[in-house]
Amino acid sequence: MEPTSAHVEGPRGAKPGEFGEVMDFLNFVFRSSVSRRPSMGGDYPHLYRESNAENLRIIRVNGRIISSVSIYPTHVRWDDAVLKVGGIGGVATDPDFRRHGYAGQVLEDCLEVMEREDYDLSILWTGIADYYRRWGWEHAGEVWNFFIDRTTITYLPLAPSGEILTESADARAIDGVRKLHDESRRGVVRDRELTEIMINIPTRHKIAVLLVHEKPVAYIVYSYGEQADVKDYGGDPEAVLGLMRIAFGREGARRMQIHTPPGDEGVARQLVERGFQVRPEYTGMLTLVNPVRIVKKYGIDDLLITRTDTGWDATMGDQKAVYRPNDMVKFLFGPERPPGIQHPKLPIPFYYGWLDHM
Repeated sequence: MEPTSAHVEGPRGAKPGEFGEVMDFLNFVFRSSVSRRPSMGGDYPHLYRESNAENLRIIRVNGRIISSVSIYPTHVRWDDAVLKVGGIGGVATDPDFRRHGYAGQVLEDCLEVMEREDYDLSILWTGIADYYRRWGWEHAGEVWNFFIDRTTITYLPLAPSGEILTESADARAIDGVRKLHDESRRGVVRDRELTEIMINIPTRHKIAVLLVHEKPVAYIVYSYGEQADVKDYGGDPEAVLGLMRIAFGREGARRMQIHTPPGDEGVARQLVERGFQVRPEYTGMLTLVNPVRIVKKYGIDDLLITRTDTGWDATMGDQKAVYRPNDMVKFLFGPERPPGIQHPKLPIPFYYGWLDHM
């Protein structure tokens, strides 16, 4: 229970010297308090870096960290459109201080930070959607999911002959993954440092990178065990499917799944042509920070968007509509379409890959 004479500090960004204390707090809330190994930093190294301390937003009560929300600053690409995106993770409050609105205060602080620093939108993943809807986050976007089992794995093509790299610290593997991911022009933009970080999370996945005549042709990043799910992939679609077949066998898997962008002309098309069923899912929960800039980045010049006290006004020619924040998310990113304006370029395509989740 909150002390009646509590001294509250924040919300604010953590200082570099507070990074270890923040990680201790997050490990307590999400790991040790539920009898799990304290692994938050190792599980999400792209988010929990000392260089990102300012984006680990905290509240202290009487000197003690009691609530925190983390922003992962990144860019997400779809062809020529590149959005500045704030991933939200680690929404945590000390059990002794819950139901006092502290997490809500830090979430509002995160939105203010993202608006001040010219983000376009924010994304998170949760099992308690209604809690986040009050701040404008809404299920939106679409990814395609395909399931493969011990019978249907044999329906995939064989990988071309070549060398398969499985050591994630191998410079050839790191460079190959980065090159093929960049060429896809989809998903989170990664430099070499981030690529190395993401494929070296030993508690979560393995890699397979196919080289043919010393050139990278395809790669997959996948979870291991009986459920061997592909977390990230790139390169020649048939070679990607061939690597899936190899990984399935090496793991002795019973089941495998892979997420693709909606309407993907590569891996998804290959699977659909082989009769695999598309199972669509939401990309995540999105909230809009600057929808005006989003539509401009996607080359939508005939849609006028203005902020109101309760949401957003949209105008296209003689069509006009008023949208609440959650409906505006659906208007721009779908997949459901709220009543109002029907624009031929909406919903906007947006893909945030599985590997980069928090």
